Amino acid sequence: MVANRQVCWELFRCRDRSCPVYGDHIVGSPVLMRVDAAEVAQWRSGLLGPVEALSCQYFRRLRERGRGRRAVDRNLDLFLERALRRAASFQRRLAIYESSEHTGAQLDELSLLGQFSQLIPNLGSIREVCFALLTVVTAGQGLGFNRAMLFWKDPEEARVGGHCAIGPGDDAEASRIWAELAEQEPWLDLRELVTRGLAGAPEEAPLARRIRELTFAVPEPASRFTRALHELQELHGDELEHPTDRMLVQRLDLQHFVTLPLVRAERSLGFLLVDNRYSGVVLAPERVDVLQVLVRFATGILENLLLRESLERTLARSQASAEVLAEIRRRVNRAEKLAASGELSAAVAHEIRNPLTAIGGFSRRLLRSASLAEVDRRTVQVIADEALRLEETLGRLLHSAQREELQVHPVDLNDLARDIEGLLRDRVAEAGIRLTSELEPALPRTTLDERRIRQVILNLVQNAIEAIEGRGEIRLETERDEGWLLLHVVDNGCGMDAEQQKRIFRAFYSTKDAGTGLGLAISQRIVRQHGGELSVESSPGLGTRFSLRLPLRAGAQAGVAREAASEGDGQ
Repeated sequence: MVANRQVCWELFRCRDRSCPVYGDHIVGSPVLMRVDAAEVAQWRSGLLGPVEALSCQYFRRLRERGRGRRAVDRNLDLFLERALRRAASFQRRLAIYESSEHTGAQLDELSLLGQFSQLIPNLGSIREVCFALLTVVTAGQGLGFNRAMLFWKDPEEARVGGHCAIGPGDDAEASRIWAELAEQEPWLDLRELVTRGLAGAPEEAPLARRIRELTFAVPEPASRFTRALHELQELHGDELEHPTDRMLVQRLDLQHFVTLPLVRAERSLGFLLVDNRYSGVVLAPERVDVLQVLVRFATGILENLLLRESLERTLARSQASAEVLAEIRRRVNRAEKLAASGELSAAVAHEIRNPLTAIGGFSRRLLRSASLAEVDRRTVQVIADEALRLEETLGRLLHSAQREELQVHPVDLNDLARDIEGLLRDRVAEAGIRLTSELEPALPRTTLDERRIRQVILNLVQNAIEAIEGRGEIRLETERDEGWLLLHVVDNGCGMDAEQQKRIFRAFYSTKDAGTGLGLAISQRIVRQHGGELSVESSPGLGTRFSLRLPLRAGAQAGVAREAASEGDGQ
């Protein structure tokens, strides 16, 4: 008390002389009245530590007033000074330690960001970049979150679905993973971790499979997971009420978690979800800040990869369109050639038919004359034979331009093969080629145009002869395959590559320098008129196998319809 008034040490703090505790009976401390109010406020606020106290003018004046003349006062002051100096030394050491710890953490974060920024630009696919990001987020050498899950937005279907994830699927797996990590080399760098992770088929992990089953529609403004596409959020699963949110919380067993958007130029690719479900460690804001930087960097790389994939798809479609256009041009050219061939055939037939008929008729009349000398008879016979050959040549040319009605009757395919074998045996023998046959016994007869099928088989054998250089073998084979009869012409000649086989039945395509390219095209047409098919199997240097496949009951009308359909395919 000072003159019945209470001394108040807080007068400079409130400046109010009407105190609710002491009423109006207060005065300021004589000591405090003699010092600067700002110094008192700073000292009383607790901002001054031991180091600051030693240099504080106000504190020094208080000490000088309290020293007095007694030894105990001087000893107390000396003890106080030593205590303050020791406390100041400890304070400095603590500040240095805290500063070094903070600096070390910052250096680790910078190193992590540097490794990540060097690693992912060299990855060539969206899968690799996504798993690299998840590895950094969950690895002990990285940010060390328990789980990281990436959700991908499909802009075409306006849906978000689970894309990939890294982390334990349950408590047992978490224990197993931590046990394995305890034995793992702690010095593995980020690149090695990512490489090993990608090689281990991370898509097959239980959590990764579970997240791929999750999908939800957008937009749903009330859903926090819809907002996750554009906002950084720290959430608690038990606080979410939207049906979509509840479904995801339940399926993923979410408690305390953070979502970070993958946003680039206002376009959202999806979002990343991280938590510490199994360790229970608090999601530190400092870690989330570093994670934001990683996510922003990865989003830029992912967007570039998406643009590249889109460009590649566009180029592929363009190339496919160009190939289709080129094929259309080829078919148009073939059609034009066939049309030209038809016009040429008609012109040739018109120009040749009359004189050829006259030549054949006169020669046959002369042959019937009894007065014709033997020498002249041989000459006229040659003329008649050549005229007949020209008529057959003209007939083959006309076959390429017009469809001829089939003259069908029951035929034994084995007998036809034997006839051709006997007809050509001497010719192939002169070429050093052996002609053999392997015919299935008791082959049923079938209905076909014998003359035209003979023409097909002769053409196939002729091609086989021309494909063999030097000595070789040609074999005729027949067999039955349920409702079909098959005749094979097999040779061990030069063979054909895959591209030649694709084009071999096209009109005007020939592997021979002097070929017209019409023989196999006409043969295919004849076989298809019978409702059958002519195919080829060949290997360069090993030989060729042509297979003639005919139905047991070939109908000309069905065959004509099939041939018309095949012409629409450009055959």
